[in-house]
Amino acid sequence: VFFKRFVFLSVFIGLDLHSETNNKEHRTSEISVKELIVRRGQAFKLTLRLAPPFRPAFDQLTMTVVTGEHPSENLGSMSRFGVPDKVQRSGSAKAVWRAELQRSSSPETGVLVLAITPPAACPVGEYKMSAKLGEEERDLATLSVLFNPWCPEDWVFLPDEAERQEYVMNEHGIIYKGVDKYIDPTHWDFGQFEEDMVKICMKILDYNVKHKQDPADDVSARCNPIYVSRVVTCMINSENGGGILKGQWGMDFRGGVPPTHWSGSYAILKKWSNSVFSSVKYGQCWVYAAVICLLATAKDIYRKIRCIWARICNCDQSMFCCGPAPVSAIRNGDTHLKYDIPFVFAEVNADCITWLVKRDGSMVNIETDSIKIGQNISTKSVGTNNRMNITDSYKQKEGFYSFPSPVNREMTAEVLFQNPVKEILRDCSLTLTGSGLFNGELITR
Repeated sequence: VFFKRFVFLSVFIGLDLHSETNNKEHRTSEISVKELIVRRGQAFKLTLRLAPPFRPAFDQLTMTVVTGEHPSENLGSMSRFGVPDKVQRSGSAKAVWRAELQRSSSPETGVLVLAITPPAACPVGEYKMSAKLGEEERDLATLSVLFNPWCPEDWVFLPDEAERQEYVMNEHGIIYKGVDKYIDPTHWDFGQFEEDMVKICMKILDYNVKHKQDPADDVSARCNPIYVSRVVTCMINSENGGGILKGQWGMDFRGGVPPTHWSGSYAILKKWSNSVFSSVKYGQCWVYAAVICLLATAKDIYRKIRCIWARICNCDQSMFCCGPAPVSAIRNGDTHLKYDIPFVFAEVNADCITWLVKRDGSMVNIETDSIKIGQNISTKSVGTNNRMNITDSYKQKEGFYSFPSPVNREMTAEVLFQNPVKEILRDCSLTLTGSGLFNGELITR
């Protein structure tokens, strides 16, 4: 059965995208069985019927895929390939697709069964596909390409199948709110397989400020899950024009929905899309986090291995965003690495200080609690609804420090001394010594 037939005496007389079969093999059938949605780095099947016989030794079938408004081979947003692959491409072409003629083809009757593979580093998004044979070129189809956690060559590859099922395929999760001693688990429907979810996610990418500034470069950069993650953290908040959610930490929720009334991400995103990109009222920290989880999952970005905080933190080329930050870097205090690790490191390692303000305005530190902040960081366990304490993944135990040797790297250390005598000491000379840790300079204060 051919879903699409061509007329006007075209050499192209039929096309079968095998959407149901392809989507099942690409684990996207829960999203759609009608629209073709594939994962990069994995082949999908396409059957093309031609009016004349196809002679591989003499004929050249050229396929073209494009994404974005300004497709370019050099940017990876356009690829030309074919059967046989004698296509003339730019010497600096990126993200080249490929097609292979399958044994089930019948070239003598014009039936070509092709296995088409998007490269594991191509930009994610919606693509238009066309074909050219001889002097005739014909638009064939539109398809969506997602990241692929099952592909070892993809940056988002996740080797553990149980974790892939939990973080990519599972629509339901648990958000942990409250404080460390009174944890409030809230069940949440992420809804990544709901109708139009992929299209909504693509709208979000197209509406970000970087796309407005340079659409060609933005689309090209969507090959990188780190870039896409930063766009998502930008678009989640209304502080960036057109952002999805408007925050409200007070008690006045007039004109919107109280944050505690939300139980799923899809309703929020659908409302944002239907309102022509007006921010949805209202959200608080866990609502931001839950929607980000959906957006990461819908694009198949592994949503646990890195930290993406839904906070307005850093201004990156006119957009506020935070993360993604490697969890191991947060734990080890590698604040020189990207992205925004000093901010997140401080959030889980801060001290809680109680100050006494005197009548004259002076302040006295009466208590410092270095344990209170960053306790019982929690997530849902893989395959069960049990809570898993992941605090040790984000921070060292209090009083314990273990860092890689900072060889040939400048670093700043803060040393706190407690004066053992009652007198106030001034103009002291301090000598720092250690096994290769310091240079032994004389420090005078």
